[in-house]
Amino acid sequence: MSKAYDILNELKMLTPYIQSLEDEREQLRASLLTSPKISDMKVAGGIKRNVDDSYISMLGIDEELEKALKRKRELTGLLKQLPHEEGLVLRMAFINRYSEYEIRDRLRIGRNRYYQLKKGGIKMLDEILLGGTN
Repeated sequence: MSKAYDILNELKMLTPYIQSLEDEREQLRASLLTSPKISDMKVAGGIKRNVDDSYISMLGIDEELEKALKRKRELTGLLKQLPHEEGLVLRMAFINRYSEYEIRDRLRIGRNRYYQLKKGGIKMLDEILLGGTN
C-alpha cells in the first residue's frame, strides 16, 4: 500500500474518532451537571467516582481532541495542494465518507472520470509525500 493510502485511511478514521471524543466529552459534561454535590443517599456497590476525576478525564479528552483536530488539519492541508477536482474527489471519499455513487451524482461525472480523478489524486498525493512536503 502506498503512503498516500495510509494517509487517506488515517484521515478517513479521524472523523469518527473526533466525533467519539466529542460525544464522550459531552457525556462527562452532562454527568457533572447532573451529579449532586452532596448526597444523603447511601448506596452500596458501583464505581465511586470523584468529581475531580471527571474534570481530569475531561481535560485528557480535550487534549486528545486537540491533537486529533490538529492532525486532521495537517492531512486536509495535503489535499489542498492537489488540483481542485482530484482534491475534491478524495475529500468527499475520505473525509465526508461519501460513496462512489454519491460523489459521481454530486459532481455529475461518470464512472470512468471518477476513477481517473481518484487514482490521479492518489498518485499526486504520493508524489507530494515523497517530495518531502509532509
